[in-house]
Amino acid sequence: MMGDELAEIIDLQEYREKKEAAEHQEIVDDIRRLQIELRSMTEEMDSDAGPYLYQQEWLDQLPILMYIDTMLDGYYDIQNDDTSEKT
Repeated sequence: MMGDELAEIIDLQEYREKKEAAEHQEIVDDIRRLQIELRSMTEEMDSDAGPYLYQQEWLDQLPILMYIDTMLDGYYDIQNDDTSEKT
């Protein structure tokens, strides 16, 4: 009875492309979430309430955190450029 079942033919190239696209989208989504959290945190730190919410050691890192945010912007822009070139 086992010989009566049909096997599914899989296009390996198509499978890999779909898998890579899904992995890429997951990374982009993670970066977006990270950036949203980072911006929220830096806005709080930069506000009048910042010194009450964060220790001075964290507040001293605010310029670095803002720089990281701009770097994430650049990564996202590069990813969008790569995506638009493929279509």
